Amino acid sequence: MRKVFISRDLDLKSPFRKELEKMGMEVIARSLFRYRAVDFGMPRLADWLFFNSPPSVHYFLKHIGAIPQNYQLAVLDSFTATGLQEHGLEAQFCGRGNLEEVAVAFLEQAQGMQAIFVQSRKSKQSIYKLVREQMQAEELVVYEYLPREDIQIPPCEIYVFTSPLNVKHYFERYLFPNGKQVVSTDAVTSKALKRYGITDLYQSEFSDEEGLAFAVRSLVKQV
Repeated sequence: MRKVFISRDLDLKSPFRKELEKMGMEVIARSLFRYRAVDFGMPRLADWLFFNSPPSVHYFLKHIGAIPQNYQLAVLDSFTATGLQEHGLEAQFCGRGNLEEVAVAFLEQAQGMQAIFVQSRKSKQSIYKLVREQMQAEELVVYEYLPREDIQIPPCEIYVFTSPLNVKHYFERYLFPNGKQVVSTDAVTSKALKRYGITDLYQSEFSDEEGLAFAVRSLVKQV
């Protein structure tokens, strides 16, 4: 059975997992990091809260308790939107496409408004950096990454990397097998992979689970 590794923890209902398992593939879904809450103060009043990952949703709500009704909610992708839905919340903006496309779409919807970007301590701040010159934007750190040393990754045919931090942790601790196919979620992750000599890679057009599953299917069809 062909194996696919993705550097993200996925539950059994994950669209990525379900789609590839239907193709007879085994999905090895393991984030190389665990998360820890960071103390933060109640954010100042703004129009939007922008969440860039499910952990950003989880740790914000764990600390705040409930989101005041005056905020509109934005998420980077459908994966993060699912994190909101698990708390009974709906996003008024859900990104789709690469980071630049998400930034443009968000600016169109949030023109003239203020946004708080809820993120991790070591976030690349990709969307924030793309919009901060064109709107009032502020960062709010609610959690941090801690490397996991207990992860066992079996040899796989396809490797899907979902962040520069996961790339860094993998290549500093594991020997990457020659001749394997690689998918990255975005340009920032692709750049990190290239620093470790991985130049033959497939950059997914979309960073959500459906888009990543499509990228893997496309690679399989090329073989």
